Amino acid sequence: MLSRLIDLEIEPVMVSSTLIALIAQRMVRRICGNCRVSDTPSPHEQNIFRREMSQELTTTYRGTGCHLCAGTGYQGRTGIFELLVVSNEIKKMLINNTAIGELKEQAIRDGMLAMKQDGMVKVREGITTFDEVMNSVFTIG
Repeated sequence: MLSRLIDLEIEPVMVSSTLIALIAQRMVRRICGNCRVSDTPSPHEQNIFRREMSQELTTTYRGTGCHLCAGTGYQGRTGIFELLVVSNEIKKMLINNTAIGELKEQAIRDGMLAMKQDGMVKVREGITTFDEVMNSVFTIG
């Protein structure tokens, strides 16, 4: 998120003095509540979940398709979000032209839940599928 502002060549001092927070979102399809069933994650899915969340994923969910979702297994959409609150430490880092990777690490230390992680939470809770999160969030740098 911050990288977009920096790419626009906005002076870091201006960004640090005016920015309070940044929010980013991606929309993903929601699993149909009528035909949702539990499933076992693949080893690949388990590895990605473990890497992103430092936890094990034992169950995923999917829609089997029904009359309410027109056979797709999905009904409606939900958001995957990332909220970065600009702390004093991040402001200092912006002024000092700190690399984007270090800014993100600081934001996470400050309590930011990365968009990938929010997506993984929604997979674990059975709100959306692993494929939806992979297609919408993991394809972004």
